[in-house]
Amino acid sequence: EDFSDPLHVNDIESVTEAFAARVTGSHGAVAGAGPVEPGDLLLSLRQMHMLLVIDKDDGKAKWFKQGPWF
Repeated sequence: EDFSDPLHVNDIESVTEAFAARVTGSHGAVAGAGPVEPGDLLLSLRQMHMLLVIDKDDGKAKWFKQGPWF
């Protein structure tokens, strides 16, 4: 793998109400972070094989899920 771009972002999407409801309180919640809310940002990080939700206002991590996916 090429690690010259360790945080390579594949995609950024706005969190939907359905996604927020599904992941809030689930495994992957970041300790001390608030709940995942609609409008937060969902990032797909290629090199880390990770989905990451960050707060829309302060950029702090709220939730993550790491692969491998296949």
